[in-house]
Amino acid sequence: MSIKTKWIIATTVIILIILGFIFYLNNKSTVDGNIRIGAIFILSGDAAGWGENAKKGFDLAVKDFKETYDIGVETIIEDSQGDPKTAISVFQKLITLDKVDGVVGPLFQAEVAAVASNIASANIPVITPSYAPIINRDNPRNPLMVWMDPSLEAYKIAEYVFDQGVRTVAVFGTHDSWENEVSDSFASRFKELGGIISTKELTQTDDTDVRVPIIKIINTKPEAVFLGTYYQFIHATKVLNEFGYEGKLYSIEVDSYLATEAKDYIEGLEFITPESYSNNFIEKFEREYGIKPGIPAGQAYDATILLLDLLRQEGPREKIIKTMENLESYEGVSGAIEWTKDNRTILPTAIFKIQDGEFIK
Repeated sequence: MSIKTKWIIATTVIILIILGFIFYLNNKSTVDGNIRIGAIFILSGDAAGWGENAKKGFDLAVKDFKETYDIGVETIIEDSQGDPKTAISVFQKLITLDKVDGVVGPLFQAEVAAVASNIASANIPVITPSYAPIINRDNPRNPLMVWMDPSLEAYKIAEYVFDQGVRTVAVFGTHDSWENEVSDSFASRFKELGGIISTKELTQTDDTDVRVPIIKIINTKPEAVFLGTYYQFIHATKVLNEFGYEGKLYSIEVDSYLATEAKDYIEGLEFITPESYSNNFIEKFEREYGIKPGIPAGQAYDATILLLDLLRQEGPREKIIKTMENLESYEGVSGAIEWTKDNRTILPTAIFKIQDGEFIK
């Protein structure tokens, strides 16, 4: 064998070793050092309360994980501002500049849908306390959803409203993809049961004046109004009150921020939301922050603990993502989470009523 041939072989071997080492660094689970985990939350804008609750759950989960395992955790938290384009930008930063091992978030459906293709191409495990339709996810289990499928949740509240003897309902929502799905699913299920949808009014998420659609709703004289919206919840309840609407009010997922801001307009409103968190989590959260946990603190906690638990185990990213694809259930602080064969997420839910400013289950 000639000296030239030997040099070619040696050079090729060295190149292969270097490439293999680079692949290992990019794909290994960081068991022998710190786990670097990113998070994308809404920390500014109208939905900042939702994001702050999630961040508190995330921070508490990291603290608990570090106390349980002798593994360091480095966190990088980014603010998406509730904007899909910003969510894409900060996600790219997390994986290219910060080189995180996994990501928790983002929080809103439109953000998750926008980032989904980037998650697939980055080949990085992502778990989110949010939801996006399967059609918007390249891999229906990455990002892994730790949030109730809104269609199933809307079906449940529709069945509850019908069981209360209500037969005519007006639906109010927005053109946001999640809220549109909630409104459509509620209306569809209520009609299947034999009820009447007197009108369904959808507005833009950033409209400041919703009087026209609310007047249309009142003119149909419904027994009840279903609010399939977070964005326009405060405006809608205020205008309904201003125009003297006296029928029943139902909604989906009311948090402490909405309840506080709309407290003068929503006495007696009933809504469906993931069931109360475990007592242990509520007590721990109150000790840490001095307040009760609001949604989605528990779901963010579960998403974070689950992701960190996967990352602490030996193996490449492909193995972690495969594990996510095969998960059937997880017992978290937000209850028994199930992932069905058709990739829907199911959590325990409950009906709550607002009475004297309190949430009564």
